[in-house]
Amino acid sequence: MKKKIKPIFLIVIIMTLLCGCSKKIDKTINENGVNTVTDEAYNKNSVQENNQTVNTDTAETVNNHINEKTYKLFMTSENNYVGDIMPLTDDKGIQLYYLFDTDHNGIGYHPIYKFSTSNLYNYSDDGLAIPYSNSSDDPDIAIGTGSFLLANGVYHCFYTGHNDSYPDKGLDKERIMHAISSDNKKWEKISKDTFQAPEEYSGDDFRDPFVFWNEEEKCYWMLVAARNDNLGGFIAKFTSSDLSKWTLKEPIYAPDKYYMMECPDLFKLGQKYYLFYSWNNVTYYAMSDSMNGPFTEPDNNVLDGQAFYAAKTTEYQGKRYLFGFINRKKDGNDTNNYSWAGNLCVYELGQNPDGTLTAKMPLQYMDYFKNKIDLPKASLIGNAGVAGTTAVIESDGENISGVDFGTLPNTMLLTCKVRIDKKGYGTGFSFGKTNKFENSLGIDLDSKKDLLRYDSCILNRMRFADPSVYSVFHFDEGVTYDVKLVVENDIIVLYMNDTKVLSNRIYKARGNKWGLFSIGGKTTFSDIQIYVP
Repeated sequence: MKKKIKPIFLIVIIMTLLCGCSKKIDKTINENGVNTVTDEAYNKNSVQENNQTVNTDTAETVNNHINEKTYKLFMTSENNYVGDIMPLTDDKGIQLYYLFDTDHNGIGYHPIYKFSTSNLYNYSDDGLAIPYSNSSDDPDIAIGTGSFLLANGVYHCFYTGHNDSYPDKGLDKERIMHAISSDNKKWEKISKDTFQAPEEYSGDDFRDPFVFWNEEEKCYWMLVAARNDNLGGFIAKFTSSDLSKWTLKEPIYAPDKYYMMECPDLFKLGQKYYLFYSWNNVTYYAMSDSMNGPFTEPDNNVLDGQAFYAAKTTEYQGKRYLFGFINRKKDGNDTNNYSWAGNLCVYELGQNPDGTLTAKMPLQYMDYFKNKIDLPKASLIGNAGVAGTTAVIESDGENISGVDFGTLPNTMLLTCKVRIDKKGYGTGFSFGKTNKFENSLGIDLDSKKDLLRYDSCILNRMRFADPSVYSVFHFDEGVTYDVKLVVENDIIVLYMNDTKVLSNRIYKARGNKWGLFSIGGKTTFSDIQIYVP
């Protein structure tokens, strides 16, 4: 959870873009001058009765996919946004609790809502799980990230209580809180289990508890995002035998590198332990041979770019999945920076031979995109050609060549193989064409800088742009790579060689033309296949 900022600091915060796990919310003043909580309907338990299951079994025509406007893979609540995800696996499937965000929060904000799924493409919107308090005197007038676990038949939630008015009263702004449920529907807050930051820790930056049973040590662990002046941001550790009383231990990881290390998550995959944490629009990981560390960051410890945030994991049917959210942009404007909260996004994790992690498209998506369609008739720009399912695009100097495939389906999966025969200023996938091809926006396989990047930049200016949203990937000339591209409305996610991901939100893409491009180089796109639900 990112802290709510008072209005007098608004300009400072916008310019510094301190993107933690929440967003700035303004207080609402009623006609009597009293602070009120807006959108109270979103914070009532009755919302739990409004279950909606998304049915995705019916195949539709390509024209339907151009015109529809729903999210089935990248879930969100209608007219609202998905914040930090808190996943849990139980015998019913994957339970995806999340911070519920709107564009018009009051002094109370971010109740915890829930989706559930058993296949990652049919989701049930289960509504409200845990409301924030309706009293501005309570510690959880706003709620921040936490975690869920199932212990001895009881569901537990440990979450952040956040009250922006507390520092003015000499109280800590954040503290750890506890709620329980017997049926995963009705939750009871256990106020006696609330605790604050230890004296040497910051009381304003003490959040995002991650609780799990440590089988090796036969006790519960709680990891907390914390900080102090000596260590900067670090991940604190507490232990418990009863999920009620917690004992402070030495920090599990304190690299003295980040202001905060939000949304910690720890798991074992193969013979390695992995510790995830997030800060400033990026999710990182460190690794160790032991649960107790020492943890070290590999050279390339980011799996996606700056549009994907606050990611946490769960194991399901023998595989480890990483759940985060894809940010939105203010006013639906492609040139604006990413803002906190948006749509659910999930990747399947794997391992390289050296133990570093990989991220790829969940295999279940192939069950969703089950209808293969013909490659659209192409218009050619510059030195480009299409034969069957292969496109070869070449250009010299700063010239742009490309292939225009017409109007982008609103939902599709594209698979292909990409070989960069000669490195240039850029090559990849173009979106949002309304007039000239060179004014399209490009997702760039930047082989010169070894980046997957999207800079909200038109092709004609791409060579001048500094990387802004990117994921590191090493390219070699003449080597063929497997590429997948999933499109749903304004969300476009690139999966590169089953190892790296670049998630994007491109508002201009929807309803406009798309294609392939090359600037000053040569690229072969082969075995191009398109699938729709």
